Amino acid sequence: MPGWTALPPHVFSIAEGAYRSLRRRLHEPGASKKNQTILVSGESGAGKTETTKFIMNYLAQNSLDTTATTSSKRKRAIGGSELLSANPILESFGNARTLRNDNSSRFGKFVRMFFEGHELDASLKMAGTSVETYLLEKVRVVHQNDGERNFHVFYELLAGACDDMKKELQLESLSAQEFQYVSGGQCYQRNDGVRDDKQFQLVLQSMKALGFTNVEQAAIWKILSALLHLGNVLFVASSEDEGEEDNRAASEPCRLASASPSSLTVQEHLDIVSKLFAVDQEELVSALTTRKISVGGETFHANLSLAQCGDARDAMARSLYAFLFQFLVSKVNSASPQVQERNPANKAANKDTTPCIAVLDIFGFEEFEVNQFEQFCINYANEKLQYQFIQDILLTEQQAHIEEGIKWNAVDYEDNSVCLEMIEQRPSGIFSLLDEECVVPKGSDAGFARKMCQRLQDHSNFSASRTDQADVAFQIHHYAGKVRYQAEGFCDKNKDQPNAELFSVLGKTSDSHLRELFEFFKASETAELSLGQPKLRRRSSVLSAVGIGSQFKQQLASLLDVVQQTETHYIRCIKPNDESASDQFDMAKVSSQLRYGGVLKAVEIMRQSFPVRMSHSDFVRQYSLLTTSPSCTAGDLIETLKVDHAEVGRTRVFLRQQAFDQLEKRREQVIADSAVKLQSSWRGRQQRRVYIRQLQVLWSIQVRWKAILEKKRRIARREEAARTIQHSIHCWIQALQRRRHRSAILIQFVFRRWHQARVTLSRTAAEASAKTPRQEDKSEDSVGYSGRESVLTIETLEDDVLSTATASVGTSAYSEDVELSPMDAVRRATLRGHMSELGGATDSDNAMLKKALREVERLRRRAEAAEAALSHFAGRDVDVSTEALSMVATRADGPYYNRASDGGNALWRQLNTSNLRIDRYGNTVLHQAVESGNVELACALLVNEASGALDMLQQAETQRGYSSLHLAVRGGNFEMVSLFFRPEVLPHLDLNFSDREGNTALHLATQLQVKIASRVLELLLCFGADANAVNFLKQTPLHLCSMIKRSGSATCEIMETLLRHKADPQKVDFLKRSPLHYCMEKGMYWCSESRRVRLVNRVMY
Repeated sequence: MPGWTALPPHVFSIAEGAYRSLRRRLHEPGASKKNQTILVSGESGAGKTETTKFIMNYLAQNSLDTTATTSSKRKRAIGGSELLSANPILESFGNARTLRNDNSSRFGKFVRMFFEGHELDASLKMAGTSVETYLLEKVRVVHQNDGERNFHVFYELLAGACDDMKKELQLESLSAQEFQYVSGGQCYQRNDGVRDDKQFQLVLQSMKALGFTNVEQAAIWKILSALLHLGNVLFVASSEDEGEEDNRAASEPCRLASASPSSLTVQEHLDIVSKLFAVDQEELVSALTTRKISVGGETFHANLSLAQCGDARDAMARSLYAFLFQFLVSKVNSASPQVQERNPANKAANKDTTPCIAVLDIFGFEEFEVNQFEQFCINYANEKLQYQFIQDILLTEQQAHIEEGIKWNAVDYEDNSVCLEMIEQRPSGIFSLLDEECVVPKGSDAGFARKMCQRLQDHSNFSASRTDQADVAFQIHHYAGKVRYQAEGFCDKNKDQPNAELFSVLGKTSDSHLRELFEFFKASETAELSLGQPKLRRRSSVLSAVGIGSQFKQQLASLLDVVQQTETHYIRCIKPNDESASDQFDMAKVSSQLRYGGVLKAVEIMRQSFPVRMSHSDFVRQYSLLTTSPSCTAGDLIETLKVDHAEVGRTRVFLRQQAFDQLEKRREQVIADSAVKLQSSWRGRQQRRVYIRQLQVLWSIQVRWKAILEKKRRIARREEAARTIQHSIHCWIQALQRRRHRSAILIQFVFRRWHQARVTLSRTAAEASAKTPRQEDKSEDSVGYSGRESVLTIETLEDDVLSTATASVGTSAYSEDVELSPMDAVRRATLRGHMSELGGATDSDNAMLKKALREVERLRRRAEAAEAALSHFAGRDVDVSTEALSMVATRADGPYYNRASDGGNALWRQLNTSNLRIDRYGNTVLHQAVESGNVELACALLVNEASGALDMLQQAETQRGYSSLHLAVRGGNFEMVSLFFRPEVLPHLDLNFSDREGNTALHLATQLQVKIASRVLELLLCFGADANAVNFLKQTPLHLCSMIKRSGSATCEIMETLLRHKADPQKVDFLKRSPLHYCMEKGMYWCSESRRVRLVNRVMY
C-alpha cells in the first residue's frame, strides 16, 4: 500500500501500521521485537465494537497473498475466518440494548491474532486466534433498567426459533412480554434496524461454521429456555412467616406462587425447568427454598425467606449464564489453531513470543441516572486505559525526546493516577473496603458506604454529601467527570455466590449432554463453586477473600502488563451525540470527549514529537543501500540523502512520518529495481533452457512425423498397385468366363441343330424307301432339299448365334418350371392362365418337364371332379381341400367362376370356409382369390358373407406374413382393393396390420406404379391408415416414397398425398435419416419449379 500514510485518517491505517511493524519484526533482523496492540476506547455507543470488527476483517484479508492461488488463500485464511464467524455469537450472548446504545458490549474482550511469516515473500499469514473476556455483566440476566433489554440472544431465540424448536423448548405461543427475566425494562425491540429473527439464523450459521455439534447446540438452547422459565418460578411465604423480615430464616419453606406473568402457572414453568434440566423436581425446589448448614460434622437444613428464595433463583440464573458464556468463548478458541497447542511444554512463553496483533475492545465510560456496581467496574477499567494512554503518549514521548537530547517543549496534562490509587490501594482502597465488608458478619451496603466516607472523605477524587450518605451513595471524580454511584447491591454483586445445593442438583441430571456441559462449568477457572460438593471452599483467611471487583482488578492489571510489553496503537471513538442519530454533531459533546480523553494533549505532543525512531545501526543498515558510500554514520547518511524533518539523537534517529515515508518509498524503489533485474536475468536463463529443450523436442517430432508420412505413402503405393493387379486379374477372369459361356452356347446350339437335321434326314429317307419308284425321285429331291436347307440353317445360325442363343436354349414356355415341384408348377401354370395349353409341350422338352405336365393334367382333372362335387358339401362342416377350391377359384372357365358374382347364389353363402385347410404357404381361399385377381370369387367370399370369410382378413400367410389386403395392394388391382372398403367389410379390416418386415399396406402402396399408387394411397389414408407407421427399419411410407426412383412429378404427387395426411417429414429411420435427407440426396430436379416449391413449403411448414 504505497503512500498509505498520506491518506486521510482511517481505522485501516492503524491496522496497516500494526501489520507493517509486525512484518518488520519477522523479516528485518534489527527491527523491534515487540508485538502489536490496538486499544479501542471511547464512550458507550461511540462505535468501539464496529471499529474492532473492521480491524479484524482488515487484518484477516491483508494476510491473504493477492498473487496466491485460490487454494493457497483458503489455507492462509483459516485463523481469520473462525474469528469473524465468532462475532455474531459473541455479540448475541454478550451485547444488549442500553439507554445509550442498541448494541452495547456488556463484556470486555482481548483478541489476539497470531501470524507467521510466509516462505515465498515478506507477507504474513494468520496462524490462529484467541479470545479472552472480562467482566460479563451477568446481573443483566435477572434485572434490566427501564428502557433496556436483556442480552440479545433471549429475544433472538423467541423471535427466530422455528416451530419444532419452540415445541421442543416449551416456548410455544409464548412471547418476551410473558417472561420476567426479559421484560424488566419493558423494551423488546432494537432501534438500529437489526431484526432478532434474522440475527438468530446468523447465530446458527456461525455455530455450524465453528464446529458446534447439534448436541451442543441443543444443550445451549435448553439452558437458555430453562433460564427463561426459571425466571417465572415465583414463591410466596408460608402463612406463619407472613410479615417477617426478608432476611430472617423462615419457620417453614416458601411455597410456589399460583400465578405467573405468562399464560402458564408457576407449577407448569417449574415442570418445564425440571424437564429441560432433566433433574428431580423435588430436589430442585428444595435447593431453591432451603440451605444446608454443616456444624460439627452434622448437616442441618435451614429454610430460606421469600427474598432469599428469589436471590437463590437469580444467583443460579446469573451463574449458569456466565458459565455458558465462558463455554462459548472456549469453543471459539478451540475452533482456531491456537499457538499454545503447538508447544505444550512452554505454553506461556510460546504465547508471549509468537508474533501477534492484539485488539482490546472493552466497554466505554458509562454514566446513568442510577449507576451501580457494574458501572463502577466499567469506569475503573476506562480509568486504567486512560492512565495507560497518558503513559504511552505523553510521558513516554516526552521522556524519550529529553533523554536523546532532542529539543522539546513541556506539555501539561491531567494525571489520573491519584484516582486509581484511591480505588486500588490497600487497605483503604474502595476494592479492599468492599472485600472487607463482604466477609465480615452482617456486612451490608450501608456499612460499606459508611467506611468509605470515614476513610476517603479527605481524598480529592471522592465526595459524599449528606444526601448521598442518606441514599447510601457516593461520588467519584473520574477523568471524564464526576459520577454518582448507588452503593446498594455492591456487596451482593461482589460476592455473587450461588447456593451450592443448586449446582449439586444440576450435576445429577439424567441428560448426558447437559452433564458434560455442567462438568465444563465445574472445571471453569471462574467458577467459585465446586459442583457436587455441599459446602463452599474454605479460604486460608477470611480477610484474604477476593471478590468480583478485586478479581477484575487483577485481570485488568495482568492485561495491561501484556499491553505494556507491546507496541501500542490507540483508537479513540468519539460519540457525536447522545441520541445515536445520524447527521447530528453536538459540538459541546465532542469537545468534552476530546478534552477529557486526552486527545487534544496528544495532538499537541505529536506535533512536536518524531513518531518514527530507530537506532543508529538499524538506520544505517536499512537505508545504506540508497547511497554508494561503503561506510557512513547515521548523520552522514541523513546529510547525503538530504532528509528533512529528521533529528539524530544520542542513540537513536528520530523521523517524522513524512520523512520516513519518503525514505521507505526510495528504499522500496531500489529494492524493486534490483528485484526486476534479478528476475529478468533469471527468467532469461530459464527461458533459454526452455527454448533449447523445445527445439530438441520439435526436431524429434519432425523426424518421427516424416517417418510416419513416408510409411503411409509407401503403404498407399502398395495398395494402389494391389488394386491395379486385382482389377486386371478380375477383368481377365470375366473375359475368360464370358468366352467360355459363349462357346458352350454355340456348341449346344450347333449340336441341337445338327441332331434335328439328322433326325429329319433319317425320317425322310425312311419315307422315301416306302414310296413307289415314281415317288422316289421326288422324295430324293425333297430329302436333298431338306438336308441342304438344314445345312444352310446351321450355317446361318452360327453367324447370328449370340442373338438367337437365348431364345433357342429353352425348348418351350414351361422349361422354367422344371426346377419346381409338381404342385408349384401347376400353381405357376394356373396363375399364368396356361391350363388350356397343357398339351402343347414339344418333344424337345426334357423328362422332368414332361413329368410336371403330366402332374398338372392329373391335378386339373382332380379339380374338375372336386368342382362337380362341391355342391354336395354346401352347408356341411366338411374338410374341403384348399388346393381343390383354389383350382376352382383360379379357373376362368369353371362352373362357379361366373356365378360367384351372383349375390343370391346359396352355394357361396352356405359354404363353411372355416373348415378349409390352409396350405403350406399359409394361404387361405381369400389369399388365392386375391393373388390370382379373381374379383368375383373375392367378392363372393367377402360380400355374400360366406361363413368365416371375414376372419380371413387378418389371416397372414406364413412365408411373407401378408394379409389379404397386402396381396390386393401389392397386385395393383384397384377394383380388388376397393372390395375391402365396402361397408360390410371395412369394420373387420385392420388397415395398419404389418407383415413380417413390419410393412403395412401403406408401405406397399408407395411402391406401386404411379397411376394406381396415388389412388390406393388416397383410399387407405382416407379410411384411417397411419401415415407415420414404421417398419422394422424405422421407415415410414414417406421414407420409402423418397427412396424409390420415379419421375419427379410422380414422386411429388405421392409425397403430397402423404403430407396432406399428416406424414412427418422429420421422422428418422434406423440410420438416423429423415425423408428430407433422402429427398435432398435425390434432388428436386424431377419435378417442375411450381410443384417443387409447393412440396418444399408443405415439408417445411
